[in-house]
Amino acid sequence: MQANLTFASLTSKGPWSPADRIITAVLVIAFGLFYGFQVSDFPELEDDGLFVLASAFLGTAHSPGYPLFVLLSQVMHLLPVESVALRVHLFGSMTASVGLGLLYYIGRRQLALERIACLFGVVCVAFSTLFWEQALIAEAYQLNGVLFLLLLVLCARLGNAPSPGKLLVAVTGFVLGLSLANHWPLTVLLAPAFFLLAMPALNNAVKLIPLGFAGVMLGLVPYVWMFVSGSDTGFSHMGNFPGISEYLFFISRDVYADVDLKQIATINDRVLFFRFYIREMADQFSLLALPFIALGMLSIARLMPLRVVLAVLYSLLFPVVVILLLDFTYTSIEAESMRAYFLTVYLVLGLMLMAGISGAIGQLSGHPVRLLILLGPVLLSIIVLGFYKNRELSANSETASARDHGSYVLARMPEGANLFVTDSWLMAVITYLHYVEGVRPDVHLYSQYGTFLPNRLFNYFSLSPSGKSQAVADFIALSGQPTFMLEKPDQLSMTYMDLAYAYQVNAPASEVEQRDLDFLKNLLRRLPGNGWERLYYESNASRLSRFMTLADLDEPLFFGNFLLNLMAAEQLLLSDSGEISVDRVQRLMARAQSLIEGQNEFDRARLQILKGHLMVHAGRYEIAREFYDLALSDFPVQHSSAIPALANVYTLTCDDKALAVLRETYPAADLSRYGFHITECNQGQE
Repeated sequence: MQANLTFASLTSKGPWSPADRIITAVLVIAFGLFYGFQVSDFPELEDDGLFVLASAFLGTAHSPGYPLFVLLSQVMHLLPVESVALRVHLFGSMTASVGLGLLYYIGRRQLALERIACLFGVVCVAFSTLFWEQALIAEAYQLNGVLFLLLLVLCARLGNAPSPGKLLVAVTGFVLGLSLANHWPLTVLLAPAFFLLAMPALNNAVKLIPLGFAGVMLGLVPYVWMFVSGSDTGFSHMGNFPGISEYLFFISRDVYADVDLKQIATINDRVLFFRFYIREMADQFSLLALPFIALGMLSIARLMPLRVVLAVLYSLLFPVVVILLLDFTYTSIEAESMRAYFLTVYLVLGLMLMAGISGAIGQLSGHPVRLLILLGPVLLSIIVLGFYKNRELSANSETASARDHGSYVLARMPEGANLFVTDSWLMAVITYLHYVEGVRPDVHLYSQYGTFLPNRLFNYFSLSPSGKSQAVADFIALSGQPTFMLEKPDQLSMTYMDLAYAYQVNAPASEVEQRDLDFLKNLLRRLPGNGWERLYYESNASRLSRFMTLADLDEPLFFGNFLLNLMAAEQLLLSDSGEISVDRVQRLMARAQSLIEGQNEFDRARLQILKGHLMVHAGRYEIAREFYDLALSDFPVQHSSAIPALANVYTLTCDDKALAVLRETYPAADLSRYGFHITECNQGQE
């Protein structure tokens, strides 16, 4: 009898009750603590560190600024916690837990779904990979998710109200303005979903549109603060804004035009991005949950008005819109960068999961045992898979690597040295160690283009690119202190490249120390996870390969390491100096093949290309072409690994299309590095 009463309370479909308020509060607190105990007390690489510093010093994050995140995160600095990074990371955990509370509220109050179904959906979203990952770092996407859910509720109420009140219109506009002040590009792209939900109000409350617009303007006030607070002496991405035109340039993301305009995306890239999106969407939840998500979509389509159905459909297809609009080539780094854009999609999938389970409960009402048998394995699999897939997130492995890198660079600086921090990967880490933790206060940090750091030689907007480079060169020439640069030494025509990530200006090559080589080798001993850490690992291996053949590393480094075996085999096969040891290459490739399980399609295709290279070396050209064709069918031609593959396709088959793709896709400087692969047509077969 007690079990039936418990079951009835969990599957009640009554109005929003005190019990639901308690459940919402418990969810917010429980998951806030769950994520909070996992966050790191040190910044991660790249954007996480920039957001930590922007929050810590009330500065401007990278373009377009994200002023709402910076301002709201200030509440966490009231906590009696010593670590600045920990406080800002806790803000991410808090916004994630609030988002889960809102998700429960929408399912229970707005959609009138079963209580247990709403709890089930919240748990599934909480343990999904992207949501968990974003809950542990300082980024704008979790806050964007909270504002997205709020706008869904408010716009749905606007659309359902026969005569919307002034307060509802003003609040909706205000939240829309706040969302624009947090992440305007994603808010604009998601706006059709909000428009569809609120569409009836456009006819019923035309006179209130100015009031809604006033609410939007009020929500955009954080942008006014950002304009006023820009400073050349504080932590601000571009420093002081001389005028409105420079400010709009920063907000519009035109700062990154030099990156965006270099993209040469084709339809093949968009297909690869689309496949990536589908795989990511399926990977967020257990496959056992997919039937319930499909059932939920059918329920929404059958029971809800057409505008709601279209809004849900657009929200789920939103990544397709992003893929069609962005002119990005498909590479690992671009795919990794786009993952977080899709967080709102998984929130909507969570709602569909709730709706599907609620429908299943309706069919099995009065049969708690059958319901447990049906739902238990699904929930258990999602939780177990969540812990398995996200175990590396909780270990904070990337923050350990970031601290190692940053500490090493500062430790090797001479007394009173100047250090130009231009590398986006390590800029925030070095800055955090120096300014927040007080590491090496004698070192003077500068940023080459006047970005983010308080030590600026010029205002970013005051000089042309050549003028900026000249200003830095003049400063270095006149300074009596030893001067170093973090990354990209060629930008100032430096004469040598060091392996320690900090390059001394005009230092002779003889000053490369063995400890730098040892440091890189030690970094390669730590197996990479996925995402940025994996990309950074490959970058470190490439740095080391400039000075020694990767295949000459200690043999123990290769066991269990797919990436190192792959890169060592690539290096041997693409080398044009001396004879290739086939046995050595085959041993490396065999180890990589044995570790292929779990690798992405990008690296699988790279291994196929290597097999083609090996067949060319053996004179088995038809087999080589089969490997190349198979790999290139799924491989973006913009990746450097595709250059020798396409070159060999041309050489072996007289395929003028392959040669045309090479010449259209790559500048002559890139092709010259692989010129020994591009020979006269069919030369290899003569």
